[in-house]
Amino acid sequence: MKKLQIIISFLLVGVVAFSQEKTTINHKLFAVVNPETSEIEVTDTINLQSNTEKTFLLNADFTPVSLSKGIKLRKTEDNIKAGDTGMDRDNDETSVNISKWKIIGKADKFVISYKGKLSSEIQHNKKDYQRGFSQSAGIISGKGVYLAGSTWWVPVFNNSLMTFSLTSELPENWKNVTQGKRTEEYKKENKHFDTWVCDKPQEEVFLIAAKFTEYSHTAANGVKIQAFLRTPDEGLANKYADVTEQYMQMYEGMLGKYPYSKFALVENFWETGYGMPSFTLLGEKIIRFPFIL
Repeated sequence: MKKLQIIISFLLVGVVAFSQEKTTINHKLFAVVNPETSEIEVTDTINLQSNTEKTFLLNADFTPVSLSKGIKLRKTEDNIKAGDTGMDRDNDETSVNISKWKIIGKADKFVISYKGKLSSEIQHNKKDYQRGFSQSAGIISGKGVYLAGSTWWVPVFNNSLMTFSLTSELPENWKNVTQGKRTEEYKKENKHFDTWVCDKPQEEVFLIAAKFTEYSHTAANGVKIQAFLRTPDEGLANKYADVTEQYMQMYEGMLGKYPYSKFALVENFWETGYGMPSFTLLGEKIIRFPFIL
């Protein structure tokens, strides 16, 4: 797994280095997440480009079904040992099994649904033992939710990137964080709903959730600086907001305009030092080390 130095940085490289040969698939995701049972149910409206190969890879714990008339899905390969993707591409210690599915029918836009349990154990990475990092391919638990490219929870099409909207249904006192901009947030019938939209092509879709306390500050350049903490700490959130705005101003002078509408500090439920497009995911001890600021 690629471990990024534990700093607040702006991951421009992930945007500008994408090959122009890759196609971009749009996913409109609705995810119902139950932390107590480790279950998730996903409905995905997929928009393909005309030249996209009509096969995709998905976590083998899911059996997708088509909800669109005239479209069927056929499994062509099963229980393939997946190499991790996205941020976790160098890690083979927590790799999951995936299946390959063929889309039968003529449609560039269709809807599928799938559900299952995701509860990969948090394991210590032997390669990075001295750095003390542990990792999971994807976990839904009462402590929190971590889903990423390594989970293969979103259909992956060959040689393609993703834009997406992600609406999550979680318990009432939970929140979700992912790439891009939050466009909607509300509570209904003891459930909490978030919708995030990311129009910048990505290699993977994150779903990070917990019982977060949220803090927000708008920087001088209009970017929203957010903190999602598992333990309320306004002082800590304010410190990160101050230094993030300082670094953002410095890096914009060097690299150009920051390409996202937010940068979020997110507290994880195990020790990590990850950097994703538009947010960072730091463990509860790491986040409080004074030198991290």
